[in-house]
Amino acid sequence: MKTVACDENLSGDQHPRVAFSAVRGTTYSIQFGIFQNDGTIGFKFEPASTITGLVRASSHRPIPGICADVYDVNNPPVPGTYTAIASTTTDRRGSYTFGDLVDGSYRVHYQDCNQSPTYAPQWYRGRLSFSAADPVVVPFGSVVHADVTLAKGGSITGTIRDSSSGQPLMDVCAEAYDNTDTLEASTLSDSQGAYKLTPLAQTGFKVKFSYCATSSDIHFTQWFNNKADFASATVVPVIAGSTSSGINASLVPATGSGSISGVVTNLKNEPIPTVCVSAFEPGEVEVAGAITGSDGSYNISGLGTGTFKVEFQACASSPYGATQWYDNKPDFDTATPIAVTDGFDTPGIDASLDVPWSGTSHITGTITGSFGSPIQGICVTAYVSADQSVGGDFSRSDGTYHIDGLGTDTFKLQFTDCSGLGYQTQWYNGKADFSSGDPISVTDGIDTTGIDVTMTM
Repeated sequence: MKTVACDENLSGDQHPRVAFSAVRGTTYSIQFGIFQNDGTIGFKFEPASTITGLVRASSHRPIPGICADVYDVNNPPVPGTYTAIASTTTDRRGSYTFGDLVDGSYRVHYQDCNQSPTYAPQWYRGRLSFSAADPVVVPFGSVVHADVTLAKGGSITGTIRDSSSGQPLMDVCAEAYDNTDTLEASTLSDSQGAYKLTPLAQTGFKVKFSYCATSSDIHFTQWFNNKADFASATVVPVIAGSTSSGINASLVPATGSGSISGVVTNLKNEPIPTVCVSAFEPGEVEVAGAITGSDGSYNISGLGTGTFKVEFQACASSPYGATQWYDNKPDFDTATPIAVTDGFDTPGIDASLDVPWSGTSHITGTITGSFGSPIQGICVTAYVSADQSVGGDFSRSDGTYHIDGLGTDTFKLQFTDCSGLGYQTQWYNGKADFSSGDPISVTDGIDTTGIDVTMTM
């Protein structure tokens, strides 16, 4: 037997990691233990600890379909990276459990993952940020209860128009940022230019409007209330359960005829669709943007003569996101400037993002009950490993679901009752957990259909 990786964990890290390049189709044996003087390994397993709790509304009604994520107390979320120790979803009784934890302190985040989310996200217990969250202290081998009450979220609404014609603008990205410049909610304006950001916590937000359509009718980015950047933007107060209306914007159409173009791929050199690409002027002022197509290409038009910096963010193609500045730089300050001349395209501004997969394929199927009737409101989640979900959907009135944007890989599907109907959680095909779930192989460009399940009470 050949040893391919080893971690002696001399620092006593509670969550040691061993990394190596795995070969598809190869079986690996993993040993855990304490090295003895005679060269053997002595095993010493300690009882795990658990965090469990109930998530309720202010009326004390249990809330199913709430996503809960647990973090090490000293390891906050990092944009573009999955840093949670574990994730789960509340069942029809509003219950959740994190098992197999070592003793220590943790912070837990809750977010409404139902199809029409109602409740505002929060950290334990009723806090708005990781740093403010109450730590959940878990002693050795114990079960700690962490119950929470979620408040109904508030909303921000408004209408987005062209500043010259007054016509409504469709497919404008409206985004709400908290006071730390962290994105908390986003949506697209409809054909009437109307948008709604919800559910939001009871605090203040700054709202950004950026043109996401792929047509040549480009408009410059703007922050409320007609401000150039986050720092100068007007704060919009939000009250739980209420709507802050009239947060409107009039976007200025771009008049330049220069452009920046390129292709965005993942580390396997596969094109990534629906990546948000934004151009910034000096001072980190965002002026225009585009979204990559199915072939990973983009074109930011409407630019005049000047110097710009470009940011790439996998805002819709991966649950972990991924952010990079050109040319493979971490932030605006270090990004490589790009010179643009009015009337000319500046091509070859490419990026390679570290996302787990990308693609244009779907997994589809139908969910029924024991008597063959379709079931609405079942959460379907695709996983590439036991703790990494990569997409999902909800079953519709006819019982159908479709998970979009999958590339070549092997996935396992979990089916959870998110509507409180009383159905038991299962993995495809009628299995109890991730390890026993039937794998589903997907090839990019080819839809995988007929992944049907029958739910039981």
